[in-house]
Amino acid sequence: MGAGEADGVFRATLSAADLQAYRTRFPAGLDADSFNIQ
Repeated sequence: MGAGEADGVFRATLSAADLQAYRTRFPAGLDADSFNIQ
């Protein structure tokens, strides 16, 4: 799926199981640094 050079609002439907499997294989969210906004 791709929008090419088009501008606009696009919608995608994701499979919860596929998304969880991707997050398990590529756990980038666990690499975040902790921070506080004050």
